[in-house]
Amino acid sequence: MPDKPTRVPPVLDDDSHFQPLPPRARDRLVEPDLPVQTDDEGLRAPRPADPAVHAAQDAEPEQVSAPQRVSPPPTRAIYKVKRTLPAPLRWLAWTALAVVLVSVALVAPWMFIDPPTSSFMVQDALRNDRPVTQTWVDWEAIADTAPAAVIAAEDQRFYQHFGFDVESMRKAWEAHQRGEDLRGASTITQQTVKNLLLSPHRSLLRKGVEAWLTAVAEVVWTKQRTLTLYLNLAQFGDGLYGVEAASQHYFGKPAAKLSRSEAAWLAVLLPAPTRYRINPPTEYTRQQHAWILSQMAPTVGR
Repeated sequence: MPDKPTRVPPVLDDDSHFQPLPPRARDRLVEPDLPVQTDDEGLRAPRPADPAVHAAQDAEPEQVSAPQRVSPPPTRAIYKVKRTLPAPLRWLAWTALAVVLVSVALVAPWMFIDPPTSSFMVQDALRNDRPVTQTWVDWEAIADTAPAAVIAAEDQRFYQHFGFDVESMRKAWEAHQRGEDLRGASTITQQTVKNLLLSPHRSLLRKGVEAWLTAVAEVVWTKQRTLTLYLNLAQFGDGLYGVEAASQHYFGKPAAKLSRSEAAWLAVLLPAPTRYRINPPTEYTRQQHAWILSQMAPTVGR
């Protein structure tokens, strides 16, 4: 019977060189991978000490430089607003900005561009299934009697107010409180915005939009440009728009040659161009003509 093999106890590696990790995380430096060295008996030899490691381990806390703090990238102002404003206020701000941009886009181009038509003209042509008559003329091709007459008839504080004649609105309301019919107190700027961009149908929504666009127009347009647009877009009869077409229709002459009396006759038509008649005139239109002549500047058209 063969002898049992003798069990040889395992040889453990010599861990006399083992050193615990330093307690501080910044002192736990990773050593580079080095080839394993063994002694003559086949046991692993301790690694040579690294002077840099010992220097880092022996260094005092105040001698170890603190890590550099990296500055965060610059943040845009819009993100700062998002962080500081609540969501409802952000939506309100974006909505207000959108309304302003759309309003300026609707009004600003007509400071430099002559509109080929208007909202009133398009709706008039579609409603009555017929074309309208209108010829655009520049400010230089309009006699000075025409703007003087429409200012006297429609908006005598045109050069003083900022799109709204508060005094006229107050007087109109007081007259309505006394039992009189509520008369309009719209300024030339309001009427121009309405004729160019809006509808003739009355509603609170339309009046609100008209008021807002009037304020924008007062900022964007000059007074002269507002008068030029008004005289070219205002209605002077059934399907008849613009002072040039009206002058040719009623007097057979261009707008540049309108006399003081002729310009006043055209201004008589503005409140109700489809109902008032000046050829031949009625008793009411005669009275209105005389009143407008008395309100015009005495030096205009003389």
